[in-house]
Amino acid sequence: MAAIKDVARLAGFSPAAVSKYLKNPDSVRPTTRERIEAAIAELNYVPSAAARALRTGKSNVYLLMISHLRNPEFVEEFQALNDEANRRGFSLLVQPARLEENEWNENVDFYGPAVQQVDGVIVMIAKAEGVLEQMQRMSKNLPVVAYGWPYACPGVDTVVKDMEDGVRKLTEHLLEQGHTRVAYVSDHHERMLPTKDKMDGYRSALRAAGLRVDPELFQVTVSSSDGGYRAAEQLMTLPEPPTAIVCGNDVVAVGVLKYAKEHDIPVPERLAITGQDNTYLASMSSPGITSTDAPDEIMAVSAFDMLAERRKDLSQPPHCVVYHTQLIKRESSLHAIAHE
Repeated sequence: MAAIKDVARLAGFSPAAVSKYLKNPDSVRPTTRERIEAAIAELNYVPSAAARALRTGKSNVYLLMISHLRNPEFVEEFQALNDEANRRGFSLLVQPARLEENEWNENVDFYGPAVQQVDGVIVMIAKAEGVLEQMQRMSKNLPVVAYGWPYACPGVDTVVKDMEDGVRKLTEHLLEQGHTRVAYVSDHHERMLPTKDKMDGYRSALRAAGLRVDPELFQVTVSSSDGGYRAAEQLMTLPEPPTAIVCGNDVVAVGVLKYAKEHDIPVPERLAITGQDNTYLASMSSPGITSTDAPDEIMAVSAFDMLAERRKDLSQPPHCVVYHTQLIKRESSLHAIAHE
C-alpha cells in the first residue's frame, strides 16, 4: 500500500507539501497540485483516516446513539443526518440502544471506545432515566447534541421536535370533524419522554374543547402494527367505542387500520385514524393516513451546526432550536362521523 512518502517521491516534492495538499488542495500552486494528483492516481494512494486523525486531532466521524432502526421514522431521521454528515465530509457511526421491543440495552456505553474515537455525539434516545445525566457528563469533554427531544435538555445543545404541539393539532383536527370519543394509542409507556409530551398535547386539546379525558380511551402498546391491531381490538370492543384514534406513530396506525378493515369498520366514516411522523406508510396506505411531518433535513443541518460550534468552544452556553410539525391531512380522517 502506497504511503505519503511514496507520493512525495514520485511527485518530486517533500511529504510536507503532499500533506499540505491533502489538507487543502487549494493551498498549493496549480502545477504542484497537478503533479501530486497524478502521483496519487498512479499509486492508487488512499489517505489513512487514522493517520489524519493523529495529525489533526480530528477523526471527522460522529456517533449517532439511536433507540433503534425499526421504526421508519427513525430510518428517515438517520438518513437525513447521514446525508448531512456526508455533505460536510463526515462519517456517521451508528450505535443502537434498544435490542428488542421495549427491552433496553443497559450496556450502552456512553464512555466506550466508540465515543473516545469520534468528534461528537448525537443522542436520539427516547428513554428518560439516566440518559440526560449521561449526556451532561459526556458534554464536558465532547460535543453532544440531543436530537429530536421534546424539550431543551439542561446543559446540552438540543434540537427539539415539538411533539406535544403535533398531537394537539391531530386531536383538534379530529374534534373539528365532529368526534367527541377520541382515543389515544401510545407507542411507548408514558415514562418515555416523547410519550409524555404527546399525551399532554392530547389531553390539552380535549380539555380546551370541554371534554373529559377518559382513561378508558388510552392504550399503551408496542411500536408495531401488531401492537396497533391489539390496541384497536381493546378499544373497539368497549361498550362505547371511540369514533377516532390518535396513534403514537404511523406504524401503530397501520395496525389500527388493519383491524378496522378486517372487522368491516369503515374508515373514516365510523372510525377516523391518525398517525404521526408522516412516513411512507402513511402515504401508501389505503386510505391514506393523516399524520404529522417534521422537517428532518433542516433539523439535521441544525444538529451539525451545533456540533461545529461546540467543537470550537465546549464552554459556551447550550443552544436550543425548536421545530414544529406540520399536519398532513389524508382520507383516514377527513369525513365527519356518521350519526345514526
